[in-house]
Amino acid sequence: MVLAAQDPDGLLPVLRGVSDALGSFRLRHGGGDEGRRALRARIRDYLVPRLLDPDSALVVAVVGGSGSGKSTLVNSLARRRISASGPLRPTTLTPLVWTGEGLPPTLGSFPALVAGRGVVADPPPPEGLIVVDTPPPSVAADGERAAAMAVLDAADACVFVASGIRYADAAGWDLIDLAARRRLPTLFVINRLPRAPEIQNLLLDDFARRLTARGVLAGAGRGGVVGVAEGPVLSESGGLPPEWVGGLRKEIEALADPLARRRAVERVIGAAWHEVRRGLGAMRGALVDEAVAALALGDAVEAGYRAVESELAAALRGGRLAALAAEAPEALAAVVVRRSSLAARRVAAAWEAGPAGAALLAGRPDLWAHAPETAEEARTQAAAWAAGLGRRAAGRRIRWRRRRARRQAAMLYRLALDPFHRPEPGTRGSGAFLVRAAKEARAALADSWRVVLEADAERFRSLIGPVPSGTLLARLRLAEEEK
Repeated sequence: MVLAAQDPDGLLPVLRGVSDALGSFRLRHGGGDEGRRALRARIRDYLVPRLLDPDSALVVAVVGGSGSGKSTLVNSLARRRISASGPLRPTTLTPLVWTGEGLPPTLGSFPALVAGRGVVADPPPPEGLIVVDTPPPSVAADGERAAAMAVLDAADACVFVASGIRYADAAGWDLIDLAARRRLPTLFVINRLPRAPEIQNLLLDDFARRLTARGVLAGAGRGGVVGVAEGPVLSESGGLPPEWVGGLRKEIEALADPLARRRAVERVIGAAWHEVRRGLGAMRGALVDEAVAALALGDAVEAGYRAVESELAAALRGGRLAALAAEAPEALAAVVVRRSSLAARRVAAAWEAGPAGAALLAGRPDLWAHAPETAEEARTQAAAWAAGLGRRAAGRRIRWRRRRARRQAAMLYRLALDPFHRPEPGTRGSGAFLVRAAKEARAALADSWRVVLEADAERFRSLIGPVPSGTLLARLRLAEEEK
């Protein structure tokens, strides 16, 4: 499938929809969120802009380890100092774009470049090319990700530069592997070679063998491997004399050929498309794992708090809280606060038994007890419940005197907490009514405690987040996968 030749009007809406879907969730429990971000970046930052303009200039990333001489080679090709070079390491700290066509949309995720910093247009590069000089892998662009890796993710081709004395180091192989995975046309340069031809040939052959053994180069020989000898750096250009980089210039200009450029873009787009297809399959599997983990975490929360709620209701119905009838409403608040801590400990213990829950608990010792605001919520609920007892005790007798109303409310308070207590003889006429009202008051108290427990449990639920839906799974599917 040659995607660049297809009608983008059909592909682009699908890709944009998938990108939006990938940005609408996080993989918090089953792992794989880094893969989700990378997959979305591949679609949003490379595939979509490339499909919009497959014939635009080829973006060539110049990558390699610190001190390999990348900036010197870029200056040599430009025959002018466009990139800082020198003995300090690292010299290049941010990507530098050498372009005659402005900033390509595939590099739009770099704020400094979008602002125009690090973009050089005079003199222009070979027609049809945009060359990006990158910092060494040790320099981060955003967060912990290397700037060189980020540029390579947005490129259409790669020039990998290693020095003649450090080409075997492991420092740059992750860059080579990324370029190979993306199927980028890659030119391998060993820079600063000794001038003796026999030593140059020895080093170039050895590097080619290493690349072939790693599966980066196909077949014998050293096609795609270029050597640049150590030479004098010209003060006016910051680069080598033109004759020192003649072979490299020839290889770079070959990338600018319109037919070669088109083939390269089609190949890289095709590789990105297949990567997206594979990635979406993995992402759907990760979403299922996420849903299973989220449901299990949520079940632990429900079990912990529902059990405490049931225990409180049973204690209230069984008269085990009768001793609180002589206490102020604050005592009722203290009961539910203590039970909130018990529920929290049960949930935390259940979470600790699994990797997803243990990750959420890490650094959160506060989750093993009630939330700081639970005590205030419990006092508010208890006070509101107690304040409503007068209205319940009065029933339709709204014109009772204040003194009798207080007495009736106090009796109802006692009956609600002690279901085995019976009204005093003097309340014969309203005794049955008070017993019924006490039953309603117990239910209301249990409801108020449920409100407190729900509020305390919410912090656990917020850590879990939403459970992925089947609709989201359907959105993470390309149209061709449904056939």
